[in-house]
Amino acid sequence: MKIIKSTVIGFSAIANVGISSLAHAEIGGELTLVSDYLANGISQTQGDPALQGSLEWTFDQVPGAYFGTWASNIDAGEGDDTWLENEIYAGYTRAVNDGLKVDYGIIHYTYYGDDRSFEADFDEIYLNLSETSELGKTALSTYYSWNYSGTDASHIIVSLSQAFFLSTGHELSFVIDRLVSLDHDAYQWDENDGMTPAYTRYGAQYLASYDALSFGLSVDDTNL
Repeated sequence: MKIIKSTVIGFSAIANVGISSLAHAEIGGELTLVSDYLANGISQTQGDPALQGSLEWTFDQVPGAYFGTWASNIDAGEGDDTWLENEIYAGYTRAVNDGLKVDYGIIHYTYYGDDRSFEADFDEIYLNLSETSELGKTALSTYYSWNYSGTDASHIIVSLSQAFFLSTGHELSFVIDRLVSLDHDAYQWDENDGMTPAYTRYGAQYLASYDALSFGLSVDDTNL
């Protein structure tokens, strides 16, 4: 896959849809248009826009449990016809106290469009801790994969984010991630002067929400 990496100013528009309420279950969804789909600071669409959608189920009988799916168009670059990424996930979230929440689960990533797209499929588990107050939300997250991007490489992400609630419907957030390949021989990232087993991603986003619609403006970069 050709990697497109640069300082990116991105735009996003999100529509939240309450689809239905079934017996003992709630279904919700989102439809998102982004100017560039970035994963960990690296473009998955060669710098082009992406249309993304999600569905999520929550269950009255098991409060805190959820199951969902998310999809986006992608562009894997010249010589690879992969055009779709799909994620299926399940998890559980619970409140420790009035502000602190714990969220953990598993994600399965699947790719479609090319005869060999499935070779990049992988799984990831995650643990998120977040604290919400009147001023904003602080979150510390960890993601671990034992077969990252289908390479059998172990891979870990540690993410720290801070969101500030500016006023009703307006939010400013900052994030810094550290990505590390634990199997250097199996997976590394392209760098200007060679290959690297780790890099840092950092970004900022302004988000404005009006009823079921949200609009975002973000800046994203890495040290690759």
